[in-house]
Amino acid sequence: MSDTQRITATWIALSVVTIITWVLGHVERGFDERSTAVVALVVLAIAFGKVWLIIRHFMDVRSAPRWLKVFTDVWLLVLGVSVVSLYLA
Repeated sequence: MSDTQRITATWIALSVVTIITWVLGHVERGFDERSTAVVALVVLAIAFGKVWLIIRHFMDVRSAPRWLKVFTDVWLLVLGVSVVSLYLA
């Protein structure tokens, strides 16, 4: 896959999941508190997935040294766990 095709596919994936999160945000109205929390956690997971795609494909970490890939993955994981923990607290 060429770089142009990869970036285009990534952009399309980001657009699709953005629409999905928008739909989830509007569909969850009227749900009970537990269902709303589940939807919020799904939206957060999607958001962190989008961040990972952006870091990897648009910030060129994909072709960076291994230590930078590991560092960004660990940073994103720690950030994600922190945000979810604060949300659930």
